[in-house]
Amino acid sequence: MDRVQGISLLKGFSLIELLVVIVVLGLAAMVVAPQFSSINPQQLDYAAREIAETIRFARNEAIRLAEPRGFELDTGAKRIRVFRPVTPEQPGEPVVFDVRDPVSKRLFVVNLDKLKYAEIENLTQNSSYQGTCDKPTDTYFDTTGVAWCAKPDNVLLKQQDITLTLGSHIRVVHLDGITGRVSIQ
Repeated sequence: MDRVQGISLLKGFSLIELLVVIVVLGLAAMVVAPQFSSINPQQLDYAAREIAETIRFARNEAIRLAEPRGFELDTGAKRIRVFRPVTPEQPGEPVVFDVRDPVSKRLFVVNLDKLKYAEIENLTQNSSYQGTCDKPTDTYFDTTGVAWCAKPDNVLLKQQDITLTLGSHIRVVHLDGITGRVSIQ
């Protein structure tokens, strides 16, 4: 050790210098860490399956009960729910959301934001009709399982794509209006 007038000169860092470095590294980690967070695409798959199963349920109920059933897709609320028309002869309007899940006996509503194992950032839909549909968020199935626009109720659905995104991951739930086939891409 070198001594200068009774004071030892030690080489190293002071406690304050170490604390400043630790704080700076902690702040940098907080900024960088969200960019490297792991997004689980299985959560997106689960959400897509829930939407597909809801659409299939509405179609199957229309065929089974020989009464129109449909679904409303609310992209803002990230929700899909099953409806029935007040009068089967006019399946478009008005509708009632009183269709129940056969197992749980609860109203058939799927809130994607509230599902434990599902996560999506964005939900959009794009539909193609043989005519003009005033309410493309509402689709109903006739008793043969063919999909139609709910308003007006005489416009045939060609196809509907519901797109779910989570980070860079994308899933599309595709509904073929004529066959009623639902697939996830």
